[in-house]
Amino acid sequence: MKRSFPLFANKIWIPIVFILIGVAIGSTFWGRHIASQEPVKVFTAVTPEPASESMKLPHSSETAESGDDYVDEWDAEAAESGDDYVDEWDVEHSEFLEVPDAPAEQPRGVDLEVYETSLSHLTAEQRARYDRVLNNYIARHYNKYPDSQNHEAVWEDADRLARWYVEEHKPYWEKYWAASDEVKKVTAEYNEFFDEYYLNRSAEERRQYHNNMSDAEKESLKVYLIDLRKRINIAWEKAEEVREGRPPMPTPRYTP
Repeated sequence: MKRSFPLFANKIWIPIVFILIGVAIGSTFWGRHIASQEPVKVFTAVTPEPASESMKLPHSSETAESGDDYVDEWDAEAAESGDDYVDEWDVEHSEFLEVPDAPAEQPRGVDLEVYETSLSHLTAEQRARYDRVLNNYIARHYNKYPDSQNHEAVWEDADRLARWYVEEHKPYWEKYWAASDEVKKVTAEYNEFFDEYYLNRSAEERRQYHNNMSDAEKESLKVYLIDLRKRINIAWEKAEEVREGRPPMPTPRYTP
């Protein structure tokens, strides 16, 4: 005797499941979108003064070739305002810093062997990025405070920022985008299936499609949709977990 499935005898159960999943996705996305918004920031363009020729600054070609098209802005104003944004870096901004190839600024009054050992765990790519962030911070500092005399304190702040950027900030964003990609993947899967079943079929075609399904196919479809919703929720939760673990930018200890 053929087993009956009262739930599947109702022809509208599939659209209802789609609607419930759609509402769940929409509510989750909108709530987290609103929660993740930051206050609007207004930035005023500033034309920088030419940098001193004696400064050791990062070569603009290094930035372009490495794919690192941004560096961190970190100054007293940012620390006081709580602004931990990452400043966009482009050709216009870097023109005034163009100089021949320059090695990373060397610490003064620091044991170089100990210093190099403390960075030995970095890959060549990470070390190059560390050097760029270090040099850039020092360059920006002296461009803003040309009379600053405490080089040791400036260098220590630059070193802490560069280590944070390479060891915490960069890995965080790599994890965040990976989690975001998973959200996009499962959401796209849902959208594709919904379009194929619901949007690309008329009401009559959907009824016919449903009537032609066997009980086993209906059960399989139900299991798939329930699993899809679970995967969507898991992906969102993972992305939210990563987002909440964003490492705070270290506060500079020295300002003139």
